[in-house]
Order: sequence, then C-alpha cells, then structure tokens
Amino acid sequence: MQIPILRGVYSAVGPDFEKSFPLNLEPFAEETGISEGYLRSTPGITGTTTGQGRDGGGINWNDTLYRISGTKLIKVAENGDVTVLGTVGGVGQGSLALSFDKLAVSRNEQLWYVEEDDTFTQVTDADLGIVLDVIWMDGYFVTIDEDHIVVTELNDPTQVDPLKYGSAEEDPDTNRGLLKVRGELVVFGAHWTEFFDNIGGTGFPFLRNRSAAIPKGIVGTHAKCEYNESFAFVGGGRDEMPRVWYGGQGEAVAISDKTIDRILGAMTAEDLSEIVLESRVADGQQKLYVHLPDQTFVYSLEASRKLGVPVWFKLASGTDGASAYRGRNFVYVYDAWHCGDALSSALGTLDKDTTDQFGNSTSYLFDAAMVYSEGKGAQCHALELVGHYGRAPTGTEPRMFMSWTDDGLTYSQERAHRTGFTGQRSLRVAWRRNGFFRQWRTFRFRGVSSTPISFQRLEAELEPLNG
Repeated sequence: MQIPILRGVYSAVGPDFEKSFPLNLEPFAEETGISEGYLRSTPGITGTTTGQGRDGGGINWNDTLYRISGTKLIKVAENGDVTVLGTVGGVGQGSLALSFDKLAVSRNEQLWYVEEDDTFTQVTDADLGIVLDVIWMDGYFVTIDEDHIVVTELNDPTQVDPLKYGSAEEDPDTNRGLLKVRGELVVFGAHWTEFFDNIGGTGFPFLRNRSAAIPKGIVGTHAKCEYNESFAFVGGGRDEMPRVWYGGQGEAVAISDKTIDRILGAMTAEDLSEIVLESRVADGQQKLYVHLPDQTFVYSLEASRKLGVPVWFKLASGTDGASAYRGRNFVYVYDAWHCGDALSSALGTLDKDTTDQFGNSTSYLFDAAMVYSEGKGAQCHALELVGHYGRAPTGTEPRMFMSWTDDGLTYSQERAHRTGFTGQRSLRVAWRRNGFFRQWRTFRFRGVSSTPISFQRLEAELEPLNG
C-alpha cells in the first residue's frame, strides 16, 4: 500500500492528533506518475557579504538592494560591496517604502528619506509624531501612530499638516500597520482592519469605505504582508485567539489549522508583536512566510488549492531542527533572491544547489500519514521510500533514519539507511522486518544533508492479521 507523505500526523500527550509539518522539505502537489505529490529540500542560503548587524528589512529600489542592517541603513552592490548610508537605530523589523525619487525608512518610531544620490535625511517636523509604519501612495508618504493616520505634503514630503490627520474609527483600538492593496489604503488596528479610498481635497485625502471593513486586526506592525494580489495577516477580532488569515474587502478566510493556531495561542503578547510576514513568488509557487521569534512556518497556496486543505511546512536552522530559521526579508535583485540573517550580520542568497544555511548544515524531517489496520493487527514486512538519491558530494555518503510509533508518545529505535554516494542514483532505500502493530502506526524519517534531496512515495508491505 502507498502511505501519503505530504501531510503527516502525530499524537501528542493530549487526546488530539496534530498535524506534522515537513521540516526543511517543501510539499509539491504535482502528479509525477509515481505519486500525486512529493517533498523536496528547501533552498539553502549561501553567504555573499557582511552587513552591519541583524537584518531588519530589505527592498529593491532602482535595481539596487537596500537593507536595514543592525542600526544602519545600507546599500549592497551586485559585487557585494556595502555602503553605510546612515543610522536608523532601534532593533527588530523596520519598514521601507519607495516613491519615484525617494526611499522612506521607518525604524525606532522615526522616519528617514534616501534620495537617488544616496543623501540620507531625517524628517524632523514635530507634527509627524511617532512613526509605527510607512507606505507610499498616490504621491503621499503615509504613516501611523497609535491614534492617527498621517500624510506628508504633496509638494514637500518632509512637512506634515496636523489639520490633515485622519483616523480609523470603526473600533476604538490602536493603529498597528499599513498596506497599499489594489489602489486602496489599508489600516490595520489591534481588532479591526479598515480600507480607505483617495478622494483628494484640501484636508485628509482618504475616505473610509465602511462596507469593506474587517472585524479583525493584527498582533504586531509587521504581522501582515501583500499576498496573492491581496494580503495575509496574523491576528483576530476582540476576544479571539490569533490565527493566520487571507484577507480582502469585507472578509477574511483562515488559512492556518488547529496546530498552528495552538502555537499562536500559547505565545505571549510580546512574542506575538514580533511576528513578521513576508511573501515570495518563485517556481510557480506563492509562498507565505510566517516568522515567529523561534520558528518559521510557510504556507503553499498552490499545494493548498490542489489538495483542498491548508498545506504548510516548517523551516529551521541547525542540525537539531530546533533553531530559528535564519533567512529574512527576501528581495529579488541581481537575478537572485537575496536575504539577511536573523542571527548575525551575514547577507546571502537562496541556493538550490545546497541545503546549508550560511555554511552550516541543516536537518530534514517528516512524518507519514497514519496507517490504520481497521481494528486488526498487522505485520509490516517492508517499507520503501522512493526518492532522488546518489547526489551527495564526492567522498560522502549521507544516511537517513526511520522510526515509528504505535501510540504517538514513544518511538522505536531509529534504523539507519544510506542515501547513496555520488552517482548511485538507482539506490533503493528500504527497511525490512518492521514489526507488528495492533491498531495504527506512523513512520518518521529524518536526516542531515548538505545535498538537496526529494521523496516521491512511501510504499509499505503489510500483512493484516486476524484477531
């Protein structure tokens, strides 16, 4: 029998079954003739140069890479040369927004502009107030503090007229973030999201669209991003636990499952406020990255559509699979996906030819779907995992490990199998004499490899037993 591998499960200490997310393996719901989908190693990260500190945001402006790096704003040339443009201070994620002739940077509740000649200036108008987030729209730089929506002057973006302040009035919550989506200004609060249209005039130029409001807000300023021609966010309404949502005018659809919801529900308000969302479109896939302080989950839109259920996988760094994913703030420029590092000042690019991250090996892990013996015992004579093997670097021969559980709490002793030295592409990876189980069993596979790998099918030879 074939055992599905795209969506595994496990049983935790409680009475529920939980979804097991493939670790550093991306599910593809594509018919191959072998199966209806497969798991493939996620790209590694190859270091290219060194910035000024932990990454806080990136953008492609005028075909050039700009990043918030440590407390600095830097420009990174195609050859890796780094130019420090100025100091923005603060820690954590910042915001960047571009216009025709300026790049705006929001960090540490302040606002700066970069000109095309790299002149770096701070906006010092006292009427600006604190800046939580910034976007550019219809000639205005738009910012927010907790209570107001602020627009800069059209003819001088360093000036603010306090008579042109606006506000989100659907709910007396605090402002938390901004987006521009399909020509509309989207203002996220703690419990509500409101949409505004540009009507011009001499006062605040945006008019609230009452019928488009969503009774859900975001948990932190950067817990939202543009996604699939609309937006995604982490948050909820009043007296609701946080979830991951795909939003549009007047509606929001949950795309997280109960396992991710429980993880979000167990986080503190401070940790929730540090969540960062970003999207990346590559290889025909629209991926949504949900960066938590200690782990990263990725949603695959195409696989979810094909399978009819939300499809997620998990990213992590290190060989233990428990370290936070280091890649942050992907920017496509210089014909590659560039990213910063959440842990150091390193800068790098995504690299499909390796699974190492900034020179360090990573692990992979996945659980297969549950095998149920319909109330009867079963003997597992053989288990074969079909995959792409024999692609290891010369002189190496990686190994992977299989184990199983019949109760969800305790696992068998791991059994190793080599995955082939260079050129051994016809290798068959199989385990025999895998014992007896009474009701159900799940199988787990893990390994550490610097070489990309994929798995297409798990085949089991089972003998049902009476009684």
